[in-house]
Parts: sequence; structure tokens; C-alpha cells
Amino acid sequence: MATDFFARREQALSNTVWLVVLYGLGILAGLLTIWAALAGLLYLFRFLWGLEDILFTRGTLWDPKVMLFAGIVTLAVMLGGVIHKFRQLKNGGRSVAAMLGAVPVFEDAPHSWTVLANVVEETAIAANIPTPKPYVLADEYSINALAAGHTPFDAAIIVTRGLVDNLNRDELQGVVAHETSHILNGDMRLNTRLMAFLHGLMLFYFMGCAMTASLVSEQDSAPGLSMSDREGVSAIAIVGVVLMAAGGLGAFFGSWIKAAVCREREKLADAEAVRYTRNPKGLAGALKIIGGLPFQGRLRNPQAAQVSHMVLAKGHAPLFGDFFATHPPLDDRIRWIEPDWDGDYPAPVDAWKQMSRMGQGLGG
Repeated sequence: MATDFFARREQALSNTVWLVVLYGLGILAGLLTIWAALAGLLYLFRFLWGLEDILFTRGTLWDPKVMLFAGIVTLAVMLGGVIHKFRQLKNGGRSVAAMLGAVPVFEDAPHSWTVLANVVEETAIAANIPTPKPYVLADEYSINALAAGHTPFDAAIIVTRGLVDNLNRDELQGVVAHETSHILNGDMRLNTRLMAFLHGLMLFYFMGCAMTASLVSEQDSAPGLSMSDREGVSAIAIVGVVLMAAGGLGAFFGSWIKAAVCREREKLADAEAVRYTRNPKGLAGALKIIGGLPFQGRLRNPQAAQVSHMVLAKGHAPLFGDFFATHPPLDDRIRWIEPDWDGDYPAPVDAWKQMSRMGQGLGG
């Protein structure tokens, strides 16, 4: 039986609405966690180190002043992180390309790159949108792609070198159509918001990691610390660990919601790509080639985790395991397109052999 792509489209859109609501609940859980962590720190410092309680009357978990102070600090830090990330991404697709170190495709680019530019332009004309700017991750020999930007007018389609070097035109059209559907359906805007809000949600975790890392460096450089210095280091270490734990729980909820939203969007983009190209074998062929790679679509880029929810195939190991993977399994995606697929993947493409010869490894 042929796959009902239009039914999947309606289901994906309906489910995503509820998942976005759950993302808001995840942010609330992060706020409550930071409040509890701050109250616990005040209690610990007061009774273990004799810290005078200047700001708070009781220093207990239910002290209204503790709750108010924790809420204000948490919201301020999270909002600051979100604003910073939005400012970093203010130029849309060009900002994301610069963050990843992608190279724009110029007229004198290699032939496979110009084929990409032609396919992007053809697909944009068919979809009646401005032509996204094509970029290539020149140092990435895995096969992956993403669409980035706030609106169709600042959109970019970013692909790996392995993709342009190893896919035929039909497969390339399937991938570009998949990314174009993300532009048309507003997924780019949603993905940008997810990136920014998740950055704010995880900022406490990053702060805790930075604090503990600096302490390790300080102790290595000055092993003979006095007793008072050691007490200060212990206090900072506790703060760092608590921040990591509290921020990690916020990231846990954020990753869960982000993964669920993106899985639905990936199903929708696959369906739309087949509808645009009227050639199921194009996108299915590209996914099969990705599945034949030892590490599939994993990116070596240090920013891979930030764009893990935006790429064609899983580009980074999920923070909390496969349960929070941002993409459905490749087997399922291929069978949605080709229900009679035999389950066999092709042998690894030359990109993997080339990368092995160069001594490069895939991150993840």
C-alpha cells in the first residue's frame, strides 16, 4: 500500500502543537530545579560553613525571599542566554553557516558544488520561494545537510562535502527538497527558537562545567593551598556541581521536547520531499547511503550538538541516549517512503575511505 503522505502531514502538525506546549513545561521544570538548588545551597552554606544569613530570614526551602530571589536570578540568566543566542543568529542562515565554518558556493566552485547550487535554485523556483544561499562544510566527509534561517529571505542550505561528492542528482534533489520543506513549513524558525531557548536552559549547566574546569586547572597549577583556600575551593566546587545538576535536569526536559518536536518535523519533511520531487527513490537513496556509513551522518564539527535537531540525519550522539534522538531511525524513514524496501544498505561510500586515509575520525 502506498504511503499516505498527506495524512502524515496532518498528524505531524497536530502532534507538534502539543509538543511545543510540553517544551514550555520543561522550561518551568528547569526554573523549579534552580530554585530548589539555590535553597539547598543556602541551607548547606549556613549550617556547614556558618554563613551568616543576610538576605534571607530563614534560609529554608520555602522561604518566600529564597523563592523570589531564585526566580529572578534564574529568569535573568536564562533570558540573557536566549538573547545572546538570538543576537548571534540575527543574520539567519548566514550566521549558522559562519558558526559551523561553512563555505559559500561561488561561481568558480568545484563542479559538484555548482550542481548543488543549481538544484537549490531549481527547487526554490518550484516551491516559489527566494533561492536559499548554498553552503558546504568542506571538512565534513560524512553525509548530512540542514536548512537554517529565520525566514525564506535569509535562508541557507548547508551540506557536507561528503554529500555533494557522493550523491547523484536524484538523491541530491531529494535532500534539497527535504530541506526546502523545512523552509516552507516554518521549521527553520522553530529550530532557531529551539536552539536559542535550549541554550538559555542549559546555561546553568555550562556555568557549572566552567567552574569545575577552572578549579581543576587552579589546583593543578597551585597544589599547596592553605586551609582557608581549600574551603573556598570546596564551596565553589559544590556550587559548580549543583549548577551542573540543576542545568542538566533543565537540559533533560529541553532535549526531550526538542527531540519529540523534531522527529515529527522530520517525518513531515520526508513526506513533502517526495511530494515535491515525485521521485521517492531520490530521498530514499540518500538515506540508504547514509545508513551504509559506519557513523552515518555524524558531524565532527564542535558545534554539531547545537544543530543536531536541524540536520537531515542524526548528526550527533543524543545528550541522554537514543530515547531523545532528534530523528526517527533510518530504517523507519526509508520504509515510510519505500514500504517494500528489503532492509539492505549499500557498502560505505568513498567518502568514508577518504576520511580514513586522512586519519580523521567522526565526532559524536
